[in-house]
Amino acid sequence: MKKDKNPDDFKINVRVINILRYFSPKDKNMSQKEFSELLNVSPGRVNHIFKYQNKPDSEFLENLALAFPTLNCRWLLTGEGEALEITEPESKISKSIFQDSSGKWIAEVISSKDALIESLQNQLKVQEKYIEKLESQRQQTKSRVGTAGV
Repeated sequence: MKKDKNPDDFKINVRVINILRYFSPKDKNMSQKEFSELLNVSPGRVNHIFKYQNKPDSEFLENLALAFPTLNCRWLLTGEGEALEITEPESKISKSIFQDSSGKWIAEVISSKDALIESLQNQLKVQEKYIEKLESQRQQTKSRVGTAGV
C-alpha cells in the first residue's frame, strides 16, 4: 500500500478480499484471475483492489452482489451488520405469530424460505461454475502432461 494513502480509506477492499476467501472452496483459494472471471471484470481491476490502489467501483460491487446473493450489501459498503444475509425462518415465525393472528405469518415464512432457497441455489450455481472451470483446467493439465510424456 502506498504511504500517502490512509488504510482506513480501503476498508471496503479488505471486505472484498474476505469475500473471496470465504467463498473459495475449502481446499483451494480462488485466484484473483478466477475471481475476476466470476465477476466479469478485468483481472487488473481485481489486482488494484487487492493491492489497495483503487476502491471497487459501482459496476464491480454490483457484479459482486449478483455473484454472491447471500452477501449483505450494507456490510460490504459500511462494515455494519453481518457479512451474509441468511434469514432464519424460525425467528420470523416467532415474531410473526405475535404480529398477525390471521395466518398471514405463514405466507411470510414461506416467502422467507423461498428467498433463502433461491439465494442458496444462486450461490450453488456460482460454486458449480467454479468447479466446472477447475475441472476443465485439470483436464487440460492432464492432457498436457500426457502428451509431454509421449
